[in-house]
Amino acid sequence: MSGAATGGASIVVKKGITSASQLKGKSLATPSLGNTQDVALRYWLKQNGLTTTITGGGDALVKPTKPNSAAVLEFKSGQIAGASEPAPYDVQMVNDGGTVLLKEPGVTTVLVVTQSFLSAHPAIVDDLLKAQVQANAFIKSNPTQAQADANAELASYTGKPLKPDIVAASFKEITFTNDPAAASLKTAANQAVSLGLLKPVNLNGIYELGPLNQVLAAVGESQVDS
Repeated sequence: MSGAATGGASIVVKKGITSASQLKGKSLATPSLGNTQDVALRYWLKQNGLTTTITGGGDALVKPTKPNSAAVLEFKSGQIAGASEPAPYDVQMVNDGGTVLLKEPGVTTVLVVTQSFLSAHPAIVDDLLKAQVQANAFIKSNPTQAQADANAELASYTGKPLKPDIVAASFKEITFTNDPAAASLKTAANQAVSLGLLKPVNLNGIYELGPLNQVLAAVGESQVDS
């Protein structure tokens, strides 16, 4: 239905590691099997001649690790050589002495509803889209306040805010956009298929961007397409 964010994830490794070949035999973490960062890491390793398996075998030993903060702790303690993580966790790993081997491009977050909900509640969907567009506009026009608001909301869930510099660095990595980056979703799906993590899937028709484009037109923003 609408974009929200692209980018904001990286493959971070111990200093001294400068290529994929140096990760042979090393342990690496991802948030979960088959998620965006997991696919990105496995596909990048494959492109560089290293195999992985869903059980943690192969040339590079990829281990899905939850929660994300556990991967940060394992990295800091030396249990793993690196990880593919979204912000703020990749930023924390860099602060713990890591170096970025690859910044992962493409879609990170999208706003979606079911077709049945869209059909039954078009006015609610319209309000959701307006709020999404307004939120992205606010982030762009008031980045410092947006960062503070996001950190305060995070603290309300976890009981502890992040350091402001971690939040600022995380926001810098992310592109907040109303465009759902349709092409990158197809690319990610194809990569997952090539890794055996996903059966071939037809994504034609997955986007209904008419309502979004109406909202964008009303505020003078550019249209998007699938």
